[in-house]
Amino acid sequence: MVGKENYANYLYTKATDFLRTDDKMDSRLAYNSLVELEKLTPNFKNTAALKREAYIKGVDFVLVSLYNDTQKVIPNQVEERLLNFSTYNLDDLWTEYHNNAREEIKYDYSIEISFNNLQFSPERLLERQIPLEREVVDGWRYRTDRAGNYILDENGNKIKDDVLVNVSGTLFETIQSKEVKASAVIHYFDLVTDQKINSYPLESIFVFENNFANFQGDNRVLNKDEEFLLRNGPVDYPSNERMIIDASEDIKIKLKQILTQHSIN
Repeated sequence: MVGKENYANYLYTKATDFLRTDDKMDSRLAYNSLVELEKLTPNFKNTAALKREAYIKGVDFVLVSLYNDTQKVIPNQVEERLLNFSTYNLDDLWTEYHNNAREEIKYDYSIEISFNNLQFSPERLLERQIPLEREVVDGWRYRTDRAGNYILDENGNKIKDDVLVNVSGTLFETIQSKEVKASAVIHYFDLVTDQKINSYPLESIFVFENNFANFQGDNRVLNKDEEFLLRNGPVDYPSNERMIIDASEDIKIKLKQILTQHSIN
């Protein structure tokens, strides 16, 4: 019991000594000691308050902002989706991302997502003819030998063979497409030294595509994919705003890759 109490006092003293400095690494070491202390002896002195203090002093606070330099409208929905860092699953205890600055917090770093180009393609319509020819089953017949006698299996039953015929037709496929290309630069700034740390390019391409078709010929030539096209029809092209919203998920994936590969810590 005495050994446990002595160890608890050791951890407490070690943590408070680390907290006397303004060094982030010391604060993180203090936090680790206090976590161990809390497991060893819950409610020991003011451990909970000190642990919160150690976290605040040890964490890197990052302010994230989005800028639009494209001369085109980026919907609010896109900005909210990209700046919702709770969905990125970055899982870093010592980095906390905010998209709205808090007066009580002194930020260590900032990340600026600066969109510099949004390029939309015209609404495209491609039509093409696809000749189809395949061999298909067209009934069956009994197998015979050269003398015209039926050939039997081991059980004495007549053997049946599929009758194969060539069928053909033409598929008239129409492809609707439209594309948006989004380009941005991710800037990292150290707010303590007031210096840019680095910049990383981000590029995302999102393509809207709708395929449908008409057909002339023997329907038996069609496979399942071609039959599916025949059930489709033309649709309205998405607006530019809708295209950006649809592209935002891929942009978010690319942004997460940059944040993961080039983390603050």
